[in-house]
Amino acid sequence: MPNPSKRLKKRVVIGYDPDGAPIIKWATAATAEELERRIQLLKSTYATGADQVVHEDIPFGQYAAQWFSLYPAGMGAVKASTLQGYRSALNHHILPRWGSRIIRTIKPMELQAWINGYTGRRDGTVRSILLVTRQIFSQAYTDGVIDRNPMAGVRKPRTVEAQRQEVPVDQLCRLHQAAEAMCPDCAALLFFIPYYTGLRRGEALGLTGQDLDFTARIIHVRQEVTYVGGRTLVYRLEDGDTLKTEAAARDVPMPAALARILRPYATLGSAPLIHGRKSGAWMCESTYKRAWGRLIRQAGLEGLPREDRITPHRLRHTYSSMTRRAQLDIKERQYIMGHAAPEITEGRYTHINDDDKQRILQKLDRIFDAL
Repeated sequence: MPNPSKRLKKRVVIGYDPDGAPIIKWATAATAEELERRIQLLKSTYATGADQVVHEDIPFGQYAAQWFSLYPAGMGAVKASTLQGYRSALNHHILPRWGSRIIRTIKPMELQAWINGYTGRRDGTVRSILLVTRQIFSQAYTDGVIDRNPMAGVRKPRTVEAQRQEVPVDQLCRLHQAAEAMCPDCAALLFFIPYYTGLRRGEALGLTGQDLDFTARIIHVRQEVTYVGGRTLVYRLEDGDTLKTEAAARDVPMPAALARILRPYATLGSAPLIHGRKSGAWMCESTYKRAWGRLIRQAGLEGLPREDRITPHRLRHTYSSMTRRAQLDIKERQYIMGHAAPEITEGRYTHINDDDKQRILQKLDRIFDAL
C-alpha cells in the first residue's frame, strides 16, 4: 500500500512567458504510476505535441505565453526589434488587464471598452496593442480554444500621431558648426549623414566604406543597425535579412558637401563609417548615446524641453521637408526616404514652416491682386 503521507511531486513545464521564463505546473501523486498519469494529463490539458494549446479553460495569460513562444518568437519570422515591441505590448498593456481571465470568458464589449480607454493615446502604441491582441485571439480561435473571436468587431479608438517637427534653421546651423568642429569624431557623422541624406538612424549606423560610390555620388543602403535589449544587431541584405521596409534598400544621392566630408572614409572597405570605441566595430547603444550627447553639448542645445529635443529622426523629417522645397516630386521623395508608400512621405514627413507660410501668402496675394 502506498503511504498517503508521502506524495511524489514533479515539475512540468507547459510553456514560456513573453520574457522567456518557463510556466510551471506541479504534478503530485501517491505512486510513480499515478504521477506519470498526472504528468501526461497536465501536458494534454495545456498542450499537445510541441505545446499546441487546446484546453478551453486556459487563462489568457498562459495561452498568450504559449502563443508568444511558438509563433512570433519560436518561428523566427519577425525581427528582434519587432519582437521587443510585441513583448512590451503584452507586458505593459495586455497581460495586466487580461492575464488572469479564462480566455473563453472574455467578451467583445469588454475588449472594446478596454481599448476605448486608450482614446487620445499615440497611434503607434494603440496599433501595436491591437495587433498583438488580435493575433492571440485569432490563433486561439484556430486552435479551438474559443468558439468565436471576440476581437473580430473591435475597433481602434481615436488616437493622435506623434508630432515630430523639423529642426529650426538656427539650430541646424549650430549643429552644423558643432559637427564641423568635432571632425573626425564619429559624433559629427551622426549629424552630417541624416542631415544630407535623410537616412534612418539604423541605416546611418550601418554604412560601411564600400557603400560609398564617389563616382556616381551615391550611397548604397544595404544594412542597418538596431539596438534591442542592450544588444547591437546588424541586419544585412546579403545575409537574407530584411530592413525596415522593402523600400529601405535603395541608393541615396550624396550631395557634394557630404562627399567632401566622407571622402576620407573611402578606404574603410567593409568597416563601419560610424564605429564603436574600437575602429572596425559597430557602434553600441551606450557609445551612440554618449556620442550624440557630445554633439548636442557642442552645439549648446542641451536642456531643451522634451518635445523640442533634437534627434536623428527629427533630422530625417527636416530632410524630407527640404526635398519638397527643392521641388522633388513625390515619387522621388518616397524613393530616397525609403518609405513603403508615398502617403507616408507626404503626410507624416512633410512640414510647413514660417517661410512656407509666407510663400503661400505671397502666392495668394498675386492671385487676388490680379483680379
